[in-house]
Amino acid sequence: MADRYHSDTQERVEVLAYTPDIQNSGDLEAATKTVTATAKPGAADYSASLTIPAPSDARWLVKRAGVRLQITVDSIPAGHFYGSLYVNGVERKTFDLTGTGDKPVVQDLTEGQFNIGTANSFGVYLWVDAGQAVVSLCQVWQAVGSTDTGFSFPFCLQLLHKGFAQWMIETNRIGTGTGDLRIGQGDGCRPSCYNTSFGVYSVLSPPTILSHDCGVSMRVNNVGDLGGFYNTIKTILRSSS
Repeated sequence: MADRYHSDTQERVEVLAYTPDIQNSGDLEAATKTVTATAKPGAADYSASLTIPAPSDARWLVKRAGVRLQITVDSIPAGHFYGSLYVNGVERKTFDLTGTGDKPVVQDLTEGQFNIGTANSFGVYLWVDAGQAVVSLCQVWQAVGSTDTGFSFPFCLQLLHKGFAQWMIETNRIGTGTGDLRIGQGDGCRPSCYNTSFGVYSVLSPPTILSHDCGVSMRVNNVGDLGGFYNTIKTILRSSS
């Protein structure tokens, strides 16, 4: 029983875990493909289906996902080699490829533009203005993360919690560069709790007292890269009950 010297308030410590990982279609081209269509075809040249796992705790909110498409071009016409990326039946990105080699195409999706816990369908459409192009690889990645070169709001992942928190995050990037990770509070405009660079390794944030719900943002330093959460994210939470 509480009195003037004691309180019935008890401290609660929890560990929340979420494993979004990075989904990878693998190479969708078994050999090579010669593209001769001179307008966007009626059916996708390549398609894939990838699923972001749903968090088991409702306090995790997935707010942003990054998508990276890579096409390897063996030969290309003197004119233009066009493409379009559809996600769940909606055109999200158009592109015009020049030159041969590995060609990354990236796009961020915000809440409502992608599914959590059920598959996201991807369609890649290719065409030329004249002549033909030859493709030897088409691959799609998706992740809870970002392809942006600046910190964007909404967060990639938000946590509904006020009080003590400490994060253990494993990050990865698909591409050739590195990136930055930021843990912020509220609407993303308040001072950050923690900033660090990432490549492929684990990040342990210092213990922080949160006055607002917090979240994690990412940015990459190379256009065409994808930064995402890899393996399991864990947060140690402490609050009063």
